[in-house]
Amino acid sequence: MSNLISDYNYIEYLILMLLTSGLGLSIRYTLGYTKQSWVMTAHHTLTYCLLPTITMTITALISGNLALSLGMIGALSIVRFRNPVKSPLELVLFFALIKKYLSNKLLFIFLALSPTLIMFSFNDLGGYQRLDALSITAILIHALISQKYYEKKIDLNFYQKILFYFIFPFIFISILFHEIQLFSLPFHFFVTWNILKENFFSIVKRYLIFLIPIYLVFFIYPDSESIILMEKNIGERGIYSSAFLFHTKNIGLVHYLNEININILNINNFKMHLLMILLATTPFVLILLYFNKLNLLTSDNEINYKFIFFVTFPYLAGLLIGDFGRWINIMSFTAFGYMSQFPLKGKLNDFKLFSDEIYKFIVNFILLSLTIFYLFFIRIPHCCNLEKLNINLYGGIVNKGISIINVLFNSEEGGLFDLDARFK
Repeated sequence: MSNLISDYNYIEYLILMLLTSGLGLSIRYTLGYTKQSWVMTAHHTLTYCLLPTITMTITALISGNLALSLGMIGALSIVRFRNPVKSPLELVLFFALIKKYLSNKLLFIFLALSPTLIMFSFNDLGGYQRLDALSITAILIHALISQKYYEKKIDLNFYQKILFYFIFPFIFISILFHEIQLFSLPFHFFVTWNILKENFFSIVKRYLIFLIPIYLVFFIYPDSESIILMEKNIGERGIYSSAFLFHTKNIGLVHYLNEININILNINNFKMHLLMILLATTPFVLILLYFNKLNLLTSDNEINYKFIFFVTFPYLAGLLIGDFGRWINIMSFTAFGYMSQFPLKGKLNDFKLFSDEIYKFIVNFILLSLTIFYLFFIRIPHCCNLEKLNINLYGGIVNKGISIINVLFNSEEGGLFDLDARFK
């Protein structure tokens, strides 16, 4: 931020923020005026307001570095390559949280391209009809609001208003849409507890409101006539119905036993899932510990890094429910959200490969090599029996790039990359 402030004073910067937000809103209302109904939503309006300002800030910060600028262009161009359901607001919130790490280019690029975060959608072949974005958006909003509180940009009273009048209703309604949201409640609970400084049971009382949607989800099921009518209406529109019919009744013990047999009792699958869990959480635990050790984080209380395990542990339920890759994605966002809620006291030192001390150079080289391999050659599988389908963690951006090239230039008719033949 220091480079930006040196180029503009605070008044000029404020004017630029208002101007970019105004231009973004003008685009939104122009599209609305031309009858583009898709833009007439609250999250699109908020996106058009916030995204230009965040983009201006990031652009100003990286404008003097060609390599970082090219890296950012790559990250932003591919990150929304697919994933048609998730809200663009999620992307805005994510980059709003990671921009504070921009001075350390390796860390920033690691977060932007991590296969367990937003790049999961780029690699996920089952990324349609997903409401996971509800959980992720709520986590990112709460993390961002907490960061503003620790930065003293909002007071405790304003934080509580946002929590009780916006975040709580959003979570409440989201649980009714998608019960996976229930598993994100520990994240919100521990973030709230750390800020309000109240005793444990006082915070519990505040969260008792969520017993209502929990009861509705687990004990109230639609009547058979409503299900038949819904299936008929969706079938007429050519929409895949199994996604909602699966959740119109209790999925039963047989399903859980089958998932346990596939995900846990199968040793190869269990090893793969254990590695996925480590990839989803370990980097953020280590980063949080490193920042805390160097006293780089701002917090009113002592930062309890153990909470990061409490907020991610509930997602292990995915081993019993299925589609574990999706649970890994939300687990990783939860760990990231807990880490990123704490603002930095100052600017991070940039990563430097070369050093006068040979052991530091070796350590830096190993770290850089592992990061490159992780970002470009690792992916998180979506689901299923990994051993039976011969699925592993190797893939990622490089394999996707090769696939895109084959789709564009492969002339073999009827082959794997002939989309016209496969999707007629």
